Amino acid sequence: DASGTAVANAEIFVFQQDFGMPQVTQTNASGTFSVSIGNSGSYQFGIRKDGLPSFQSFFELRDSKVFFNGADVTSAGLTIVISKPDYYISGKVLDSSDNPVTYAPVIAVGSNGSPTFAQTDSSGNYTLYVSNGTYTVRVELPPSTEICGSFSKTVTVSSANMTSQNIEQAETSC
Repeated sequence: DASGTAVANAEIFVFQQDFGMPQVTQTNASGTFSVSIGNSGSYQFGIRKDGLPSFQSFFELRDSKVFFNGADVTSAGLTIVISKPDYYISGKVLDSSDNPVTYAPVIAVGSNGSPTFAQTDSSGNYTLYVSNGTYTVRVELPPSTEICGSFSKTVTVSSANMTSQNIEQAETSC
């Protein structure tokens, strides 16, 4: 992160552009990871950690060397810094009977279109780290769950944390 602290258990994906499924791994306790890539070409990679902004970029593999932003980073490695924003949106996700919705994905999309991800805990609580701005906060449940309907809320952050931003099920029909 911006303070130099390693980000453990961040999800990393890497895939060759226009080809196949991504390779997915996680960073270890020291924030490092490794993937095996054999084919030369252009690759997309990304980092996702609940509560932090996601990061996506590209690198190129040619002649057994890795190039990022035009520079050969094969020997030095690549350090990506993810900055935790200054503020957060927090609350609970509740169904139509005011019961907590546990382990549900929560997404905040700002006016610039950039998403931030989180997941509710065993009590339905969530926290999303964001900057100043207006966000559409929504819950996306897979169709296989017993709970369905619309879950979303608009939240404006203006130089302060926004707590108790409960998201309640707006409709109960699927």
